[in-house]
Amino acid sequence: MKINDLIQEEIAKIQSNLILEQVESILEEFSYEDYYESYDEIAHNVLQDFLYKNNEDYTKNIPWTLVPFQLLKSTWEDWVKLNGVVRYPQNVEKIENKLYRNILMISVITEMCGHKQAGEYYMSEDNEELNEIVDGYLTNRTQEPVDTSQLEMDFDKGGGVGNPTPDTNYYVSDWEKPLFAFLDRVYEEKGLEDYSPQDAKKELLDVLLEKWYWKYSIDPKSGHNYISDYGLEPLEKLLVKLVDEEDVNRKIPIIDQILNVAHQRSDLAAWLVQGGSAALSQLSGYGELEPEETVNEELLGKYANQWESSGDPVEIYKNPNSIKRMNPNIRGLIDTDGNVYVADVDRNENFGATTHHDMISFLRDKGLTQHNSFLSNDYTVVQLIPIIRQGGTNRFSITSEVGMIAGLEYADKQVNDILQRGMNKNPSLILTREVV
Repeated sequence: MKINDLIQEEIAKIQSNLILEQVESILEEFSYEDYYESYDEIAHNVLQDFLYKNNEDYTKNIPWTLVPFQLLKSTWEDWVKLNGVVRYPQNVEKIENKLYRNILMISVITEMCGHKQAGEYYMSEDNEELNEIVDGYLTNRTQEPVDTSQLEMDFDKGGGVGNPTPDTNYYVSDWEKPLFAFLDRVYEEKGLEDYSPQDAKKELLDVLLEKWYWKYSIDPKSGHNYISDYGLEPLEKLLVKLVDEEDVNRKIPIIDQILNVAHQRSDLAAWLVQGGSAALSQLSGYGELEPEETVNEELLGKYANQWESSGDPVEIYKNPNSIKRMNPNIRGLIDTDGNVYVADVDRNENFGATTHHDMISFLRDKGLTQHNSFLSNDYTVVQLIPIIRQGGTNRFSITSEVGMIAGLEYADKQVNDILQRGMNKNPSLILTREVV
């Protein structure tokens, strides 16, 4: 084997191993530029792992590791007990590294599966690297056999004339041989010797793409590709913020915000932490840590329904920093800008005195909304989302007035976008699509 091929083989091995390890050493002096550098490197390594480190029939799933739940739980509980002080900084670093790697992987695979604006890593028949590989394979398969003994002749000695390897020959490196062996089987099973070169190439590309989309990039537990059309952008922004934060004690609230976003989609949570959403719900104080930066809370005033004589007037807040102090079944509204309005209703004292429609009237009087209802008159535009707190937690459910249309195609994105804007402005809250 040529020395250059040996070098290339070792490089390929190192790159494939780095798919699980490379981010451990790049978490200092961080910036968006470093993020995209890591993104490009991981995208390259993912493709190398798929092509050259796969199993014999190319049914391997992408390697995936998670934040151990016990590590997360113990770190969380220590932080709470010590009033915001991290006991073991190395544990926070381990959590950070896992989150960094997995969020990057989700972002990369989302692009490679065509769920971002098509870029150079999109896995399609136009992918440059896939085309080079298949072209190389077909060149190697159809080229004339080479007399390897001629490669060792001393052509200058004795005036002999040698037959060096033609430039058109394709030399197969050891690290390419498993892939070429797989393509050989496909070529023979499909009888591609009877196809034109272009048609044979298309068939081989289709097989590789099928293996990518239906095997390698699939989560074997859920059966879904590791992609996210919802939550990825805020996750990436929070990730950069996390890595850029130098004070380890302040990293915990940012991790909390990341997990809040992931909690909205059970698949995302399952790709970050062992046990997924169910495990996150067990964390002591999860979702209720005070973030470093929040929208300033504003007490808008008190509301008393003129038709109700019992109960005290209800305080209505805009973007509350925390709801820990409030009653367990408070009502709320989210507007299209992501502002969250909550009425601190006590079910036993004044629950009937302030409805969601009362809150709309209150906001109209304050000039905070122009709407009279949750939906437009033709039911095609979501204007406000009514929510109710889930029994003393930091989670809110949607009420049925909007929940009944939330799953429809035209309303799905509107609801998702409003909920996400609400959590961006109120990172201590979890605004779910659950319907009550």
